[in-house]
Amino acid sequence: MRNKGFTLIELMVAITIVAILATIGMVLYSQIQKTARDSKRVGELNEIKKAAITYQTSRGSFPERLSDIATYFERGAAPTDPKGTAYSYTVCSTDSTRFAVCAELEDCGTRCHSLSASDGCSLGAAQEGQKYYCVGN
Repeated sequence: MRNKGFTLIELMVAITIVAILATIGMVLYSQIQKTARDSKRVGELNEIKKAAITYQTSRGSFPERLSDIATYFERGAAPTDPKGTAYSYTVCSTDSTRFAVCAELEDCGTRCHSLSASDGCSLGAAQEGQKYYCVGN
């Protein structure tokens, strides 16, 4: 009489296939989360840019700190990075006519550049050589 069931080889092949599929799924999920966080960062930097320009239009200069434009956001506070840190913001000129706000992206692609001393903006939290996405005027 034949035994009903799977052989050890069949079980090992099935387990291996499931493990490979699970690994692929985890890698893709991780990449999707990074992309989503980066998209949120880019969107929030553009919100901050709009708020800073609105502030400049009404007051004649750009805000010194992100907290100065908190009232321009629905939450009553400037957006923060999805991982909880503040974005790097600086006024680039002594007469407050230029500003930049930057975020370090997890997956830059072609959107990022390396900050250097020649950029004209001194971003306290940004470290030279890291990849940042910046907006400004």
